[in-house]
Amino acid sequence: MNTNLKLVFITLIIRVATSGISLFSFIFITHKISPEQYGQYAVVMVIQLFGGLILINPIGQYINRHIFDWYRKNILGKVYKKYLSYTIISGLICLIISFFILNIKVSSTDAIQLSIATGLVLISITWNTTLISTVNALKNKIEASLLQLITILISLIASVSFSMINPTALNWCLGLIFGNVIIIVYIYIRHNLATNIEVPYEPMPSKKSIIRYAIPLSITTLMIWLQISGFKLFLFEKENIYNFGQLMLGLAIANQIGNIIENIGTQIYFPNFISMLKQDSTDRINFKYFNKMVSDVLIFYTLMIMASIFLSEIFLKIIIGEYYNESIKYIYAGFAIEYSRMLASLFSLGFQINKDPENLIKTEILGVIILLMIILTYLHSDITLKIFLNLLVIHSLIRQITSYRISKIKWMLELSSSNKNIIFLVNLLLLILAINFS
Repeated sequence: MNTNLKLVFITLIIRVATSGISLFSFIFITHKISPEQYGQYAVVMVIQLFGGLILINPIGQYINRHIFDWYRKNILGKVYKKYLSYTIISGLICLIISFFILNIKVSSTDAIQLSIATGLVLISITWNTTLISTVNALKNKIEASLLQLITILISLIASVSFSMINPTALNWCLGLIFGNVIIIVYIYIRHNLATNIEVPYEPMPSKKSIIRYAIPLSITTLMIWLQISGFKLFLFEKENIYNFGQLMLGLAIANQIGNIIENIGTQIYFPNFISMLKQDSTDRINFKYFNKMVSDVLIFYTLMIMASIFLSEIFLKIIIGEYYNESIKYIYAGFAIEYSRMLASLFSLGFQINKDPENLIKTEILGVIILLMIILTYLHSDITLKIFLNLLVIHSLIRQITSYRISKIKWMLELSSSNKNIIFLVNLLLLILAINFS
């Protein structure tokens, strides 16, 4: 087997295993903590994702693009020291936001504890991800993938162990923090990163270049976060915490299955697309590569999501605890939202051709406007949770269509008639299932 192909295959297996363990962790979480506690845990993760996507990710992506060069120049240690200060400030911001939101439904003592956990979860996940990315950039791809897998395993074992003492959202978060910290310490020792310090004559990257890259990306990720996760905070405010926990579990399982599908698809198809772009081809040829990649991945996503739909109810009855049976009805709305999210993300990959973050902003503006209208209607009227979910599914369809239209204009994306028909039929099926079962 070709060495590169073997590397891709091994990495794929490890990443699928990692996502699979995350999916099967629902067996433990639904048997260890109540829907009310899971609702609190879901809020922590939504706010952590806010910090991760909007505050951390743009800077993290900039660092990832230069890791190897900075490591070679011996300035990575200095960069990481400044980045640590930034992540701590980001963690404090998330801590404050978390307290004010959680205090709506839980006691002040619980809100304080969970808000501290939110900040620590953000910081630990950020540094775990950053250091694993460093290992990956230093040509240790298999080790990096294994570290992701081990992080999930340690976190799960720790969360289950802590929950045996007291089955709360806080203890589940502490297990997550513990797993990430163990791997952070291991990487620092194993790769001797603590001694990789700056040399006097090597300049640091300019703040101006970082800001120019990060701000458009932050605006984009803010809009993406609101559409895929942020809206859940409004549900937390209006719904009782038991129903909120049931809904969050159904959506989380659909999201995890979507992540597994995306991991497989991107690992199989995306590296070849990126390698083609590195050949200094003309935009015309790159657009051709983009169309081919989208066509292949689209079919793969569709087949996998259809298989997930037909197997999901049997699967859910096996893995979730009896107190979460109501969450099954939300899985179909979750699949509808996930399918649209996956396709919207796929269509936006044309961004890789010209690396212009501002084009990504344009794909999200309409979706944000529509979502805000839906949220305001929900908060200031008597519409039910079922109607709100159906409106979210329709919103996700609009986001999918908008992403396609912009990709067609910016990156010459053109789907075949058969692919358009397939997407239409699958979207229609998902919409019908969401309306009937949610």
